[in-house]
Amino acid sequence: GMGMSNILIQNNMLYLVPMIIAIGIVLFTVLFSQRIKNEKIFEKESSNFLHGLSYLKPFIWFINPDEDDIKVRKMQVMLNKAGLHTKLNYRSFTSLQILMLLAMLFVYGLLFISLEAWISLVSFLFNLPIDTTPDSMMNMRMLLAVVLIIGVMIPQMTIRMRAKRNDFLFTQDLPLVQLSLILMLRARRPISDIFFELSRTDNRYREIFETAYRMFVRDKKDAYEYLNRQFDGTGFDEAIQVLEQMGEFSKEESIIVLENGLQQLIRTGQEKKRGKALAGNLASQFSMLLPFGGVILLGAVPIVVYALSMLNGEPMQP
Repeated sequence: GMGMSNILIQNNMLYLVPMIIAIGIVLFTVLFSQRIKNEKIFEKESSNFLHGLSYLKPFIWFINPDEDDIKVRKMQVMLNKAGLHTKLNYRSFTSLQILMLLAMLFVYGLLFISLEAWISLVSFLFNLPIDTTPDSMMNMRMLLAVVLIIGVMIPQMTIRMRAKRNDFLFTQDLPLVQLSLILMLRARRPISDIFFELSRTDNRYREIFETAYRMFVRDKKDAYEYLNRQFDGTGFDEAIQVLEQMGEFSKEESIIVLENGLQQLIRTGQEKKRGKALAGNLASQFSMLLPFGGVILLGAVPIVVYALSMLNGEPMQP
């Protein structure tokens, strides 16, 4: 067998490890020698820290300062829908992604250089004849790169999934809000009262109505614009337009329009539920296959590693 000292002598790239660590330390020092902007935007310190990073090099190079840019707004809407707007905004989320990318590059650099030593060590400890010829090492490094790239993409994928799930949930309780709107109008409550009541009701729109009520007291037009933006495309935006034009029609007419809108909201909600149930059905059938897939994948990893080493090395002795 190969001695441990031989392993370390053979891995002539190991001398680069201290260099990679030194580069990491230099970058870290350069980054934090800049003054970090200490804005208290979020409650959590870590969120404020990420936001502060977005004003430092190299992070600022990746940030679009135009908040009205379509991509920036899309990202912000996705964070809002995912319910993360109290923890992250466009700037801090971009910082988080770059931070992860830098960390992954650092880890990859270290592993790229010392992979041979690790594999030799594993092969030595467990007495496994893993081949360490340049070709099979290259394949393993590529496999490692793919794993790390997927790792960097996880935050974006998670947020996208959360936003999609919440998008469905967001519209589910709107019929209840519309119903309470109709009942309050029937009870002859003024609109400021209605917004106030909705801002006190415990549901997922509470924050929106709290903001709208505060705006309504100052400027009604602003409040309606804000509500239209928040409920854009949900069907409930039509109810808001009815409230806005309340003075132009009789109360009875407005209530009839709102009741028809309520029927429509319920129908849309049921269709969405049906669509979700159908998707859920497919997903559950797919997830029954998943455990088998998982077992196959788990079983495949050693086989892949072994196969890669077999491509260039000696077959295992029985």
